[in-house]
Amino acid sequence: MDKQNPEVKPRRKRKRFTVAYKLEILKKIDNCEQGEVASILRKEGLYSSYIERWRRQYNQGVLRALKDDKRGRKPKEINPLQKKVDKLEKEKLQLEKKLRQAEKIIEFQKKIAELLESEE
Repeated sequence: MDKQNPEVKPRRKRKRFTVAYKLEILKKIDNCEQGEVASILRKEGLYSSYIERWRRQYNQGVLRALKDDKRGRKPKEINPLQKKVDKLEKEKLQLEKKLRQAEKIIEFQKKIAELLESEE
């Protein structure tokens, strides 16, 4: 049987807050009265140092630049017009291919016309 040592307390998991949550809390605190800030902090289980750090990050533009707090490789940002550009480039390549085929057919027809004229 596996007994835990009563002297050793399990490590607490580190709190992680999303950017959306941070911005929401900052907005709540900005819109409340002076005495209500402490109650919001108690209710959410936050420290005032978090708010100071988040406000500093917001003023520096860090929070606005981040989409999500997740670590690791970020998803590739796609320009809204990029899909349209890709579609038009694909269409352009298809049209160029058709143009080359049409030019070959026209060239072939010219050669046949020359052969028929030379036989007459």
